[in-house]
Amino acid sequence: MQESKRKNKIMQQIQLKFDYMNYAPTSEQMDIYSIDLDKHSIFAIRALAGTGKTTTLLDFAKLHPKKKFVYVALNVDVVNAVRKEAKKLNITNIEFYTIHAYANQATKEYSKGREKKEITIDFIKDYLNLSNHRDAFVIKTVLSKYCSQTLDFSAFSSMILSENIAIIDQFELNNEEKIQFINYIKILLDDFENGNINFVPHSVYLKYFIDNQKLINADCLMVDESQDLNDAMFSFVESQIKLGLENVIAVGDQNQSVYGFLRSRDIMKKLVDEYGAIVKTLTRSFRFHPNSKMEEYANRFLLMRGEQIYGAAIHKDSICRNEAFIARTNMQVLTKALELIKDGVSFHLMGGTKSIDEDLIMDLWNLMLKNGKAIKSGIIREYSNISEFKEWATEKNLVEFISGCNFVNQIFQWQQDTSVVTAMKMYGIYDKKIPFPKKILITINAFNKRKSSVILSTFHKSKGLGIDRVTILPNKKDGQKNFMGIPYGVKIIKNPILSKKTPIEENFFQDIQGNFGYLLMTDDQKESLFDEYNLMYVACTRAKKEMYVEDVRMVASANFIAALYVVVAEKELTQIKIGDGRLVDCYKVEVNVLAGKTERYFISKENALEFLYYIKERRVWKTKKEKHE
Repeated sequence: MQESKRKNKIMQQIQLKFDYMNYAPTSEQMDIYSIDLDKHSIFAIRALAGTGKTTTLLDFAKLHPKKKFVYVALNVDVVNAVRKEAKKLNITNIEFYTIHAYANQATKEYSKGREKKEITIDFIKDYLNLSNHRDAFVIKTVLSKYCSQTLDFSAFSSMILSENIAIIDQFELNNEEKIQFINYIKILLDDFENGNINFVPHSVYLKYFIDNQKLINADCLMVDESQDLNDAMFSFVESQIKLGLENVIAVGDQNQSVYGFLRSRDIMKKLVDEYGAIVKTLTRSFRFHPNSKMEEYANRFLLMRGEQIYGAAIHKDSICRNEAFIARTNMQVLTKALELIKDGVSFHLMGGTKSIDEDLIMDLWNLMLKNGKAIKSGIIREYSNISEFKEWATEKNLVEFISGCNFVNQIFQWQQDTSVVTAMKMYGIYDKKIPFPKKILITINAFNKRKSSVILSTFHKSKGLGIDRVTILPNKKDGQKNFMGIPYGVKIIKNPILSKKTPIEENFFQDIQGNFGYLLMTDDQKESLFDEYNLMYVACTRAKKEMYVEDVRMVASANFIAALYVVVAEKELTQIKIGDGRLVDCYKVEVNVLAGKTERYFISKENALEFLYYIKERRVWKTKKEKHE
């Protein structure tokens, strides 16, 4: 009874404090605002897309003016935007940091005023006097892995030697080589610590910070975008709890976790399971209206995870004053940028061209032109042509290098495109005596206007974006208009019986009821499926008023996952014959991929369950054996 009276009193105070606002807080927000900081608790707030998490955090701090808050997030743009909003609302009791910025401030003694910059392959080769750049690349990769986790060096070394670790095993090292590389990394770490090296990589000082924690001076730690934190970054939060910090509020949406390649974790779940965090939710999206296409798409991905988003926006009008074109890859976005340039249309390219490694692109361009003397990177200089380098990068699954090769090949095609050349000549760029890739970047930058109403972005960079009209660009490849409607994360199995017939027929199988359809199998990159489907959820929740999906595979994926979830739940099995005459239990899934066009897919019972498992739950830092099981 006493607790009920206390809560009612707090609710009345909250309502009075929000009289100045233009909106009424939702019941979910009111529940969060009633948190009692004197109870010393940990809270995990699961906030779906557009549900006002930033507003909620700032309002909460405003309700507690005598308390001191420290706000941290991974992304500098997110931190700057929230800091700006707090200043506008005259909220002065919050300190804002990226985790790297906080670590930088806390490790000044360790860094001793040295420059902060990334360590390069060439530096490692020269400093350790190695015979080739590929060994230096392996050392850089293993060093990065060490800095992104929480084990001390001894435990980390034992793990590398005793377990199958995918990021290490891709280099096919034997134990002797592993020991050698571990020793090299120890040399680098010791020399960073004792000041023998005149710079410090960001990952290294962050690791030092993680391993040497001190209690922050605040009443409450706010962790925003917590789904993006990896183990090392989360250990900062964890250490504050262990050191006795009274209150922690972590906000995030695991459905927007798209950095699996950085080893991000479901931090919310960990807070609940290991530290008894109290769960709060924000499910009312102020971005789009009820029953909108955005709500419908988002829930195809959310419902299978036991979550649901509700459109709650009330727009004053239906006029679209700005629009965004978003795509899965930088290549698609830059291709769209060139299309706009040809039409003389300016745009705002999210992140600009700074995400493009110009040195890498120029080295690969010179490799393509066989201009070896102009190549700066030793590891690229070791190859005679770009195809050979890409083959090595593909074999080792080195995404940055593969993307660089693809970008250079695209630039070469643009060089042959007369309309691109014409646009460059029109703006006086084509005749500049610089390599063509630099002409492309200069052209893009010339049209990149921050205040433009046309926005270009990848799915990753669009997080946090809310735009009136969004177009999700088609996924093109090798000059095709669009991929066929096969969902992301699966591949087609060819029918050996029909393989001598037409290419279309060889993809089909027939079930015992006489239905024909594609037979699908989960692709090899199982761990990426979680991010893959989260990316689509991010993409379809950016629009406020209108959304157009031109990516046929995204349409197929959204419909496939919804239909597969239903047939698996209802155990609607059929059987198909495979090459040796055996009958295999399969789920039959009917999917609309385009207006008026439906595809039929078969997927084996085992593969279907595996596919859904990896979409629902990310698994990282596991051995190959555990993954197989």
